[in-house]
Parts: sequence; structure tokens; C-alpha cells
Amino acid sequence: MKTGLPRAGSLTGRMLGWLVLPVGALALVLGVVGSFTITSTVGAVNDRILSAASRGIADSLASEDGEITMDLSPAVFGMLETNARDNVYYSVRRGSQILTGYSDLPQIRLDPARREEFTFADGRYLGHPVRIVAVSRTVPQVDGPVVVQVAETLDARKRMARGLLIGLAVLELALIAMAAMLIPIAVRRGLAPLKRLRDEMDRRGVEEIGR
Repeated sequence: MKTGLPRAGSLTGRMLGWLVLPVGALALVLGVVGSFTITSTVGAVNDRILSAASRGIADSLASEDGEITMDLSPAVFGMLETNARDNVYYSVRRGSQILTGYSDLPQIRLDPARREEFTFADGRYLGHPVRIVAVSRTVPQVDGPVVVQVAETLDARKRMARGLLIGLAVLELALIAMAAMLIPIAVRRGLAPLKRLRDEMDRRGVEEIGR
């Protein structure tokens, strides 16, 4: 005798399939969004450090008898030269004249209307990709703006992002593994009453046939 109820095993398989798909899609979305967030955050944090270094150099500019002077505090050099960071280069220019720093550092084009705002760009220096920030300052008794640039290689950013991405991947795998263990248990327990009902109806059907 056939009943109208589907077999619990086939129903369990279908429910598992429909539950695994959303979990997989959620894990994929979290991975993509998490990767983008990590990359953006690492870039923003390091850009802040670069901008702080360039601000420290720019704020130290002064003039004496029409000549530009620069009195960098030890804190600025400490910010640029910690072991955790990459190679850092800087230049200070007035027009095409290099005042101090690396004369061959790539120059960023600044918007004349926004010269005193930080401008970021990617480039290459000494064969390595670098992140460059530029800002200009007007120094009293000096004609024309003075442009400060600071550049940093990208290895520290990549290491930081890679560590965070590995952590994200571990969490994703843990989520998938936990879901793989818990979803079948939850589905089987949820379908247990249906299985008991199915078994009871099968038993009654067998008894009716035996009469």
C-alpha cells in the first residue's frame, strides 16, 4: 500500500541540498566582501601613516633669510624607519628644484586648487611598486609652493592583507565545516516526526494487507 508521504530519506537529501546552497552562497559573499574590506582597510591605514609622515615634513618647513629650512622631529623619522615598515623615500621640491630627499622620486601631478590636500598615487621606484603621497605648503618669504612627497614600497601592506585574508579563509572554512556537521543533524531531527509518521502508516498498511 502506498502512502502520499515522500520517503524521509529522499526528503532529507532535498532539504540538505536546499540548505547547503544558501550557506555556500553566504560563504562566497562573505569571502568577497571580506576580501574587499580587508584590502580597503589596509590601504586606508597605511595611507594615513604616509599622510602623517608627509604632514610632519611639511609642517617642519620654514624660511630663514629667504632660504627654506627644515627641522624634522625624531618622531617623523621614527614613523618612517620602523622595522615593521617597508622602504620609505621622500623629496622636498620647490618647482623643479630639489631641496632635499631623492631627486629621482616620481612626481605626482597636483591640482592647483587643492594643493594643500593630500594626493595619493601608485607608481614604481627603483624597480618596485610604491604608494606615493604628495602635499604642498606655502612657506613665508618663499616664492611658489613647496611640494613634499613621501613614497613607500608595498610589502608591508601585502603582508598585513595576506595575514588578514588567511584569517578570513580559516573562519570561512570553520563556518562551512560547522554547517556541514550541524545541518544534517538539524534536518534529521526536524524530519524525525515525519519519519515516525511514515513508518506508522507503512506498518498499518502492512497490517491491513495481512488481514
